[in-house]
This record gives sequence, structure tokens and C-alpha cells, in this order.
Amino acid sequence: MDLVEQKIFTGLRHPWETSRVEAVKALTGNVLPQGKPARALDLGCGDGYVAGEVFGGAPEVTAALVDLYFTDETVAAMESYGGRFTFHRSLEETGDQKFDIIMMLDVLEHEENDLALLRRVTDRLADDGAILLTVPAFQSLFSRHDEFLRHFRRYSLGQLTSVAKEAGLAPESCGYLYTSLLLPRVLAVILQRIGISGSGDTKGVGGWSGGPLVTGLISGYLALENSILIALARMGIRPPGLTAWTLCRKQR
Repeated sequence: MDLVEQKIFTGLRHPWETSRVEAVKALTGNVLPQGKPARALDLGCGDGYVAGEVFGGAPEVTAALVDLYFTDETVAAMESYGGRFTFHRSLEETGDQKFDIIMMLDVLEHEENDLALLRRVTDRLADDGAILLTVPAFQSLFSRHDEFLRHFRRYSLGQLTSVAKEAGLAPESCGYLYTSLLLPRVLAVILQRIGISGSGDTKGVGGWSGGPLVTGLISGYLALENSILIALARMGIRPPGLTAWTLCRKQR
């Protein structure tokens, strides 16, 4: 969850959040070092939910969580993750260490100069490490919700892989997630442009109010959909979706 949404968090995770965790696990599972200590970086980690779910059960992984909007209260709440997690307000605070796995989940769209940031992050990737990038897809879907979340842009898959290559990365795989959410977003953008505002424009995932049963059903459906989309992407079939992703290594 983006920290700008934390003040309206209802205590129940949005199905988009829980299903995204499952997608991240699927995308990073084969690149996490097995049986040996590893360093992870979650840059722009928000409230740390994804890092806690992905790395919390891997005792061989220590993780640096970085977010510009960390407050003392936020950090205190996340210290329950234990001593393997450290919390920083900038990349520079992590020192000069290299990381085996880096996650930048919905971060690049927050940066006016996305290429400059990605080049800095690429310098911190270990030679045999991997970086997972996700971004909101398709500039034509830019809306008040993006403005609320302080986005500069949205990306096509080609634009995402292009900026990754310019930053010195070599995309190994790429694709989209959340195909079924495209139509609702298109309709929401159309309604906004004809002057009918959607109630979710300034709420985001933090304001989710669905009950446990509804949340579980939707989350399960989205997780299944994403697993199919990831499998298709690995076969070179990439249906469009609301989120674009790419898993990269350093260029050789």
C-alpha cells in the first residue's frame, strides 16, 4: 500500500494487494538465492506489506525497505518484521551494499526522471542479481486516481522495457497483470472525462470496505488470473492488463 493511502486503511487488505503478493512471489521465486544468505531491497515499499509477505518467510534473506514517506510511527509498526529488516528514507541510507534481488513495485511512475532513478538502482544490483519492475499500464488510462497517488505517467510494456534497457538492464521476461480490471478502469476514466466522478478517485486500495468472504473470492480470482497471465508471458503471449512488469538482470 502506498503510504499516502495509509491514513484511510480499513484494516482489510484490498484483493489487488493480496493477489499482487502472489504474483510477486511467482515472479521472484526462481531468482531468490536458495540456501545461502541474500540481500533484498524493496525500494518504494509503502507500508512494507509485500516485502513482509515475500521475504518474511525466507530466513536466509535480509531486506532493506526504503520509502521517502516513512514516518517514525510507520517504522515502529513495521519493526515487528524483526531484525532482518531495516528501514530507510532514501537509497543512500543503505550505504554502498549490493543487492541480490531488488523490487521496484509501482515506483517509476512516481519519478519525474525515471531513467535517472533506475540507473542509480541498477548500480546497486549484484552482478548475478535480478530486479522486478512493475508499473501502471497505458497512459490513456491516466486519471484523478493517478494524480491522487502522485503519478507522473503510466507505461506500455514497450516503454517499460525500453527504460530498463537504457538504464543498463536486460529484461529476461515481461508481461501484464490484471487483464480483467482493464474494462472497469476504462469505464471509470470515461465517466471521469464526461464529468461523472468515481468514488474511488481519492481512496485507492487503502479504503477497501469489502467483507472477508468477498475479499477472499475476488483475491482468489485475481491471483488465478495473474498466474495464467504469467505463464502465458513466459510463452511469449502477453494479453494487455492494468499492470506492466518486467524481470531484469544487468546487461553483460
